[in-house]
Amino acid sequence: MIKVKWIFNSIFLGMLFLANLYNLANAQNHFYQKGLESFSHAHWQQARQQFTSAIHQAKKSKNRSAEIDAMLSLSDTYHVLGEFQSSITLLKKAQTLVANDEQRAVGLVNRLGTSYLSLGDYDQAEHFLKHGISLAKKLKMTPQFANLYNDLGRYYIALNQPKKAQPAFSKSSDLAKQTSDKNLQISANINLIRVLIENGNEIGLRTQLESIANLNQTLVNKSKKANTILAIGKLYRDAQHKFDLPEQWRSDAFQHYQQGQKLAELIQDKNALSYALGYLGQLYEDEQRYEHAVTYTRKAIFVAQSVQAKESLYRWEWQMARLYRAQGDLQEAINAYRQALFTLSEIRLKLTTGTRNTFKQIVGPIYFELADLLLKRAHSNLADAEAAQKDLMLVRDTLEQVKIAEVEDYFENKCFTVNKDKTILDDVSTQSAIIYPVILKDRLELLVSFGNEMKQYRIPVSAKIITRQIRNFRRRVEIFDSHNTYRGPAEKLYDWLITPLETELVKHQVETLVIVPGGPLRTIPLAALYNGKEFLIEQYAVVTTPGIKLTSPESLPVDQVKVLAYGLTKAVQGYEKLPNVQSELDNISGLFESEVYVDDSFLISKIEQNMRYGKHNIIHLATHGEFNSDPRKSFILTFDNKLTMDRLEDTVGIRRYQEQPLELLVLSACKTAAGDDRAALGLAGIALKSGARSAIATLWFTNDVANAQLISIFYDTLKKGKKSKAQALRYAQTELIKEERFSHPQQWAPFLLIGNWL
Repeated sequence: MIKVKWIFNSIFLGMLFLANLYNLANAQNHFYQKGLESFSHAHWQQARQQFTSAIHQAKKSKNRSAEIDAMLSLSDTYHVLGEFQSSITLLKKAQTLVANDEQRAVGLVNRLGTSYLSLGDYDQAEHFLKHGISLAKKLKMTPQFANLYNDLGRYYIALNQPKKAQPAFSKSSDLAKQTSDKNLQISANINLIRVLIENGNEIGLRTQLESIANLNQTLVNKSKKANTILAIGKLYRDAQHKFDLPEQWRSDAFQHYQQGQKLAELIQDKNALSYALGYLGQLYEDEQRYEHAVTYTRKAIFVAQSVQAKESLYRWEWQMARLYRAQGDLQEAINAYRQALFTLSEIRLKLTTGTRNTFKQIVGPIYFELADLLLKRAHSNLADAEAAQKDLMLVRDTLEQVKIAEVEDYFENKCFTVNKDKTILDDVSTQSAIIYPVILKDRLELLVSFGNEMKQYRIPVSAKIITRQIRNFRRRVEIFDSHNTYRGPAEKLYDWLITPLETELVKHQVETLVIVPGGPLRTIPLAALYNGKEFLIEQYAVVTTPGIKLTSPESLPVDQVKVLAYGLTKAVQGYEKLPNVQSELDNISGLFESEVYVDDSFLISKIEQNMRYGKHNIIHLATHGEFNSDPRKSFILTFDNKLTMDRLEDTVGIRRYQEQPLELLVLSACKTAAGDDRAALGLAGIALKSGARSAIATLWFTNDVANAQLISIFYDTLKKGKKSKAQALRYAQTELIKEERFSHPQQWAPFLLIGNWL
């Protein structure tokens, strides 16, 4: 009897266990299906919660397969929300669960590739996407194969390589057609047509657009259908603009926008409706039918505001600003530009993360259009000095926003300390002039502050011409040649940037030029501009800064200087030896209280340790360094590794939180690629990233002997305590100019003082 009872109890407990498993499985399936439903209706936050609950229930029921599916779906939700790092973290956890499940591994690898792509880590994105393609090909998983090629095309677009993207999108479309994946086929074809338009290929566009439209009619998901209709309309409009096609193309765009509007209204998709109305406004703007354009744009703004769709809202606010400007209502245009910038400020990093040139193409133009408008109004207000000064201050504030935004977008964070007092630099020294060169499409404008007085100079030279001269100058000045071919472009640039100011510079007895360069001007040594007789550095101390609000004007306490110096004399990691580094470091230690680490004692771990416990206010790094358009590839070479920009912030940058800040960071052997404006942002922001008040770095790697001599003179001059950092660097550079072997600017010009010049 006891045995029978034991068996009965065992059966009952087993049934109870199975019932619990069944209930858990049902709960998991319930949350998962609800998550899929929420995801399909763009209810992202609900989907996040439901997929998270599905993962929890799957773990409790030990249903690994269900857990993986929920994790992959949650990673998709993170991706849509722009939380790419969260997506990657989750996918890496899922990797441990799919070790023996190659089919699910393909989807996981694909998602990792797209997440890294969105995060801007292109090396990792390429690795996972190509690994996924290889795996899908091996397993003959055509649907995943098609999706991976579409993402590979997007990867090439992110790298600005449309010619490589074209075959990837084409292959994705063909594979999607084989598997009857209509959504992917449409997506790949839309991507393909965008690339064809960008590459200047108009052959067969209409046929392809009509084919997409026909395929789109068969879709069940009406939200997807509405957005595709709008995308097709946008392609008609873009093609007509690019190739100056017949008006029928504009008519086709109009019809698609209207269709998209009606469908969006029917299904109450306000995001799609906002784009439909905004695009219609844009078409009327193209035709200069401003009354209709304003009507549709206002409606687009209202709808976007109602759902807090800031990614579209800033576009329509910007569009409204252009419409006011076109109608001559400058004040309303200025107000609209400011509103667009306010909206944009909240989403800017999300828009630009993981892309290249997005700031220049999408974000920057709004700032510069506003600056252009204010500069024109200031110029027309010359008779009213007070009004003109107000406009010029607004211009400078706008340009400051540009400078801060550019550096933040390059480093993809907002961790930089902004100088809260916007006028303090104007009051620091009456013998300094702050110069903002503003390169606009049709002209160059110079905004110059002499103390609290601001002046405006207009130079009739186009952006195209001045950029060509800047590039020409950089190529020539970087390479020694006995014919001094750099002088032609150096004189041209001097005529445009300095000659208009000379009378005022003399009048105000200016000794230091504080230049806030933008775009291509960041890539050249302004100290080497030439007036036919002498270099700019022979007339003035020259300093550059990424922005006056990012500059803290404090003098260096020479009597309290403590130097932490590191250097490489040996060839390591494929980089050549720097034999004069030892004498460079010996000279520094002979002048100031110093700790010196050379070669195998120059380790990242040693830097971290010294930063945590050290009391140094100057850090000197005599080693190779490179600044790249991708900040993840910018680094400073140590004996055992590469100190990346992120790691620089984590080690050297901790000084910004300590009582005694880092006064000066010196990099004496780094380089930035010629013509790479974005890479130059890394060099401009090096002081900010390290938490230093100022930095000295080089635009290109030059003669090791010249390096050592210039640095020696700089520190020796600084030690005497009678000159600012800017004046000390100027003295060192002019001393090299006096020596025939070092007189060519290739030897002394690449040294830039960035940030605080006092």
